[in-house]
Amino acid sequence: MVNFEKKKTEAFFEKSFPQSRRNYVSQNNLANRDLILIKKIFPRILKKNSRILDFACGKAEMLSWLNEEKKVQILGVEKSKGQIDAAIKLNGKKIKDKIIRGSVSYLEKINDGSFDIILAIGIFQYLSDKDFKKAFENFNRILSPKGILIATFQNLFFDLFTFNRFTLDFYFNNLFNEKKKGIPAVPAELKKHLTKFMPYGEKPKKDKVRARDNIYVRLSNPLTIKDDLVNFNFKTNKLYYYNFSGLPPEMKQKFPSFAYKVEKSLELKNSENWRGAFMANAFVCELSKIR
Repeated sequence: MVNFEKKKTEAFFEKSFPQSRRNYVSQNNLANRDLILIKKIFPRILKKNSRILDFACGKAEMLSWLNEEKKVQILGVEKSKGQIDAAIKLNGKKIKDKIIRGSVSYLEKINDGSFDIILAIGIFQYLSDKDFKKAFENFNRILSPKGILIATFQNLFFDLFTFNRFTLDFYFNNLFNEKKKGIPAVPAELKKHLTKFMPYGEKPKKDKVRARDNIYVRLSNPLTIKDDLVNFNFKTNKLYYYNFSGLPPEMKQKFPSFAYKVEKSLELKNSENWRGAFMANAFVCELSKIR
């Protein structure tokens, strides 16, 4: 588990992350999470001239799609210059005027009720606790009274499904070891036994591109997320899982055909299925303001 370090996170997004390639691009350079928005959420909430903020827009795939396909007012905010440069390279100079460089602190400059929809895609897992809270406070303020926040979170329980070093981390740091509830840490001898039962406990090998190997990544519990977000004055209307894995990674390499069939049956069309709580590495929440 990597502790949060602001400078380290910023450096990662400037250098490593813009160069990374998706393994799950679905169509038109859009990821599975983007397709959930396009096919399951936008048809219900998107209106002509909707005011949309794409916060931490990254390479601006979603922003570009909205700009080209829908008649909406769109603004992208992105802190990383590397990401902005990658967005312009990927989507063309036409997107340049739609993106402002800024971080969570930039939200404080936006007037109350300025947006009808806010996208916070792939950002909350990388924020410090302080910025996590500050972002929600500002999103609540700058959303219109009936506004919608669409946010993604990394799935804590996916680690249980992977049968690798991340599964061991789940046991050592999440299932056990919670002082507030009196749950003890795993003793060293028990760690050895648990490790023996995990045949792929040393995989995957650490690399410079995987975020979790280099910076802090917040994992969220899909069973408690609704209650968690109420504390930030947001109600969860819908929850969708995405990026399903048909089998644990090492097994997937040995049985790729079966894994693909499972993934195809679950991705998008069954994004609300309970299996996603274990087999999907992330989820989308559609949120509305409580007050």
